[in-house]
Amino acid sequence: MKVNFNRNLKALNGNDLTEPIEGGGKKVVTLKDVCASALANKQEGDELEKLKAYKLAVDIATSTKAIEVSVEQVAEIKKALKPYPVLYCGQACMMLEEN
Repeated sequence: MKVNFNRNLKALNGNDLTEPIEGGGKKVVTLKDVCASALANKQEGDELEKLKAYKLAVDIATSTKAIEVSVEQVAEIKKALKPYPVLYCGQACMMLEEN
């Protein structure tokens, strides 16, 4: 399935979700940010699983358009998102399922 990771996450009020950045200002949070970060910070798994997570995180982080991901990769992303707050995890999972 193709997934466009370049979509913005939304706050509960419908506005773009933002986070403060170092030095001041704010950055809009994207599905790309959340999914790549979740995979890159994954703690569990053996070396092969971590290598696969790393490669997928790089593919997502460098994507500029929709990319092809397998059902298994989507499941891995969702698993990596579990430690994230509901606003991030829930929304990201919903966006992944839309494709």
